[in-house]
Amino acid sequence: MMKIQSCVAAVLALLGILALAGVIHLAFVFPRTVAVWADEGRALSVAQKALVHLSDLCKSFGVFLAPVLLLAIVGCGAWAVLAGATARKESANRETDGTH
Repeated sequence: MMKIQSCVAAVLALLGILALAGVIHLAFVFPRTVAVWADEGRALSVAQKALVHLSDLCKSFGVFLAPVLLLAIVGCGAWAVLAGATARKESANRETDGTH
């Protein structure tokens, strides 16, 4: 059971890392692309408009969202490490007891 918890926690930590990278990209890198699109003066597609709005949202709430995601990543990472250590300890105890 602890091995499953360790895997779930690791996957959640990786998803948190991806989400944090996305927020950072949308808040700091993507606005440069928006500026290029504005200089071109062409009409944006629906998907591009959605990305622009998402980028604006990340710029507005990134200050709050980034620390929350960082805490979630650290928490899930700690959970994965503790669950993995517990799983190894239980496995070692079973081997010394002779039960499988």
